[in-house]
Amino acid sequence: MSLKDLRKGKGAPLLNEEATSSPRNGWVGVLPVAELPRPEGVKEEDELYVAELEIAVMCPDCTNYARIMGIGSEFRNVTKLLNPRFACSVCSWGPTPHNSPEKWQVYYAGRLNGMMMFAVNEEHMDVMVEFLETPPNRRNTTEYPWEYRGLMGRLPRGILSGRFRNDMVSLVKRLQRTRPHGI
Repeated sequence: MSLKDLRKGKGAPLLNEEATSSPRNGWVGVLPVAELPRPEGVKEEDELYVAELEIAVMCPDCTNYARIMGIGSEFRNVTKLLNPRFACSVCSWGPTPHNSPEKWQVYYAGRLNGMMMFAVNEEHMDVMVEFLETPPNRRNTTEYPWEYRGLMGRLPRGILSGRFRNDMVSLVKRLQRTRPHGI
């Protein structure tokens, strides 16, 4: 299964009944749902923002680059997606009822001063670099993609301080260089 096939709607469906996450260890959960939950503060008459979300993960079989794609409202530690599909860039492994992981290891992950930092996909890395390079007094007035608001609000305060901010930008740029060719 190639990533082109995944973009065309092919790929193996996820079969998780539950999903767990451990963001401090670089694991995220992906939970298939029949209906997207409404975020706090969004009333039923308000329009729910939805988009095609992509999560870059390691394939549980061959540990190469893989993707989970589905329709969701925003990225969370446990991201709820309508019709999530999985495809590995190398092997043809697909989740089955007896071997579908409850949590997936994020492909773009690294440690900074003992803290695990991860990005769910390539766009998230670009948003993090932009966010970290923006002076702290302008971050509230700068617009960032709405899909990432849940993750950006959870960045550790120690990383956002001036002391480690440049190290964090360096880590994210190093992770960007691990991007497979053709992605």
